[in-house]
Amino acid sequence: MATDAPARIHELDFCDKVASWANSFFANADSPFNSAGIEGFGTGELRRKRKDLRFYDRSTSHLAITGEVRLPGAKGGESPYDPTLMGDAEKKAENANVQYFFTWNVNVFVLFDRSKWKVPLVERRVREWRLDRHLRSSEDVARTENLEYIRTKFLPDLLLDLGRIYRGQAEDWPMAPDDIFIRSLDSHLSWPIDTTRAYLARQARQPVDLLPGVAREVRRSAPTSASGRQDSGGGIRESPAPVRKGDEAQWRLRNAAIPG
Repeated sequence: MATDAPARIHELDFCDKVASWANSFFANADSPFNSAGIEGFGTGELRRKRKDLRFYDRSTSHLAITGEVRLPGAKGGESPYDPTLMGDAEKKAENANVQYFFTWNVNVFVLFDRSKWKVPLVERRVREWRLDRHLRSSEDVARTENLEYIRTKFLPDLLLDLGRIYRGQAEDWPMAPDDIFIRSLDSHLSWPIDTTRAYLARQARQPVDLLPGVAREVRRSAPTSASGRQDSGGGIRESPAPVRKGDEAQWRLRNAAIPG
């Protein structure tokens, strides 16, 4: 019986949901942010790239934090420490002239500080937040229970922490460069492992049919008895006896003599 394919969610649809949830949170919380959105494009060389998710300052209504979102299973979604993903997020923050920017592959949200310009990009990390669930694809993200977990559990804590950092009320959570490298390597290695596991699971669910050529070869190699019977692996079956010309002629004469 055919089954419907699992529902998927597009990156922009996911960002739109998160922005809506964040706006509901800001309306009822003491936060330095007053709104979130996904509208607007970059400038310069990034003018054709849409800004995925942005937070605005409550007191000035100016852009406060911007970043890049990639769904697991998409290119660049293997890790929030993907060099291209981090580079795009940093360039957008530079064009917007904001201090903080982030990368988020749904599984891990990483906040960076542009003021740490003297150190390599990966070491400008301020803090990371883990979802505590391992989502492997947009289908996983689209599951109702996962979206609800992000809305009610993960996002409120994240927004509170971002607000404290933005206000300067929270200390940095420094991570040694070696630890950052290990986290990045771990997230990159988990991607091919998850992809292989998913492929094998799909293949295991597929019915296996004997190829026609193989079936012919089995029949051809099956032993034939002296009586003309052939064993094809499913039991011996009788081969049709040849019809002799004399017998065929008598059969036709008998049938012709029968009145219609």
